[in-house]
Amino acid sequence: MTGPFLPLAHSNNLIVQKMDNEILLFDSATDKAHVLNESAALVWKLSNGKRTVEQLAQLVARELHGEPNQDLIWLALQQLSKASLLEQPAFALPMTARLSRREFLQKAALAAMVIPVVKTISAPHAQQAASC
Repeated sequence: MTGPFLPLAHSNNLIVQKMDNEILLFDSATDKAHVLNESAALVWKLSNGKRTVEQLAQLVARELHGEPNQDLIWLALQQLSKASLLEQPAFALPMTARLSRREFLQKAALAAMVIPVVKTISAPHAQQAASC
């Protein structure tokens, strides 16, 4: 039996720039830029490979002055995983544990937390940028 999922943020080859409540992560190995909103950035920063999803939910809720919500943490982890910002992929919750979209949005509104968002763009290589 496997233990709890302990997410670890990927940080190699990343240039980190803080912008108000968001952070910009530029991966120099893949030439991709990722913008994380406040809640996604908190999950990424707090993912040290030693904290469970439950612990992350507690810490993020305390920081954002809301109620702990593991569903929001899983959403952030899945987005971070898709953007290759975690060392190990975060797999989806079992179907029995998933909420409907309506239930999720109601729960998120009650939690008074911002839904985590990770936006990714590919930056052109220097030669491509110079050819314009």
